[in-house]
Amino acid sequence: MKFRSGALIGNLSGSLGSVTASHNRYGSHFRPRTIPINPDTQYQQTVKGNFGVVSGGWTALAAANRAQWATFAANNPVVDNLGQSQNLSANAAYVMLNLRLKQCGVALITAPPVGAAPAGLTAMTLEADIGAGNVQVTYTATPLAANDKLVIRATVVDTASINFVKNKYKLVAYSATAQASPFEFKDEIEERFGSLIVGQYVHVLVAVMSAVTGLISAPMSDSVIVTTTP
Repeated sequence: MKFRSGALIGNLSGSLGSVTASHNRYGSHFRPRTIPINPDTQYQQTVKGNFGVVSGGWTALAAANRAQWATFAANNPVVDNLGQSQNLSANAAYVMLNLRLKQCGVALITAPPVGAAPAGLTAMTLEADIGAGNVQVTYTATPLAANDKLVIRATVVDTASINFVKNKYKLVAYSATAQASPFEFKDEIEERFGSLIVGQYVHVLVAVMSAVTGLISAPMSDSVIVTTTP
């Protein structure tokens, strides 16, 4: 959990009981004091592999390209979960965009993008009917632009009382470019979370990403109970 330091509390570091305080170039935060566990899942290994490829791309960049990324990072701050504006390092900006491109199977970029992120969806509705076989989002505008993809992040919970799911979302699927509505992702979400069961709740965050630049729109969210139609 991030926090803002002030006149009475500066940057904290160390552990007290079950809480560890720390800080880095992007701010101060608390986290539970835990013994690290490595589950070594398929998804973890895929992310590690992708990160290694992208990091290798940064290492191979010419000095002129690195200077371009430094300028891009300075001119394109990101907003953290406290609403604070943060300037990424040149390396972090390169990795952020290229990791998205790597994850969806398109070529990495050596020079930073020029221009804005894609426009977000104007409307989006989630459906989770496992009897009809429909776990999909219906959206406008449709179809997406020629070089744009949907990015689906989702989570599945067992009760309506779990309302805070911000920390539970996982990457589930990318659509094809120029995808027309609706976009079906039943196979992908069940591969990640197991077979859906009537009465569970599906939550999604859906954004539009450029498959050329890696820039991404603000997401839209929705949630629905899993139903079945014979």
